[in-house]
Amino acid sequence: MDNRSRKDAHKRTLVARREHIRVLYKAILADLSLPAKVRYAVAKALYALPRKTAPTGIVNRCVHSGRAKAVYRKWKLSRISLRQKMTFGLLPGLIKASW
Repeated sequence: MDNRSRKDAHKRTLVARREHIRVLYKAILADLSLPAKVRYAVAKALYALPRKTAPTGIVNRCVHSGRAKAVYRKWKLSRISLRQKMTFGLLPGLIKASW
């Protein structure tokens, strides 16, 4: 496991640890029946959460190579790894196109 994958796994655990708090705060902020002071206090608490716990920091990575770009969600493989595995017939039902 390379360093990029370790970092990504660490980010995912940080996000998962604070996800329920973030969802709760956002639900309270969306509720307009609450007084403005309460929503303001919740907004301050939401903004006080560490930035590393935001879900936007998570990047889909290839499980084979660790590459972050051009990753197919269905197989969790980059386009390069996917093509290699298709060529060798390691992915059932997929074949490399040729015409």
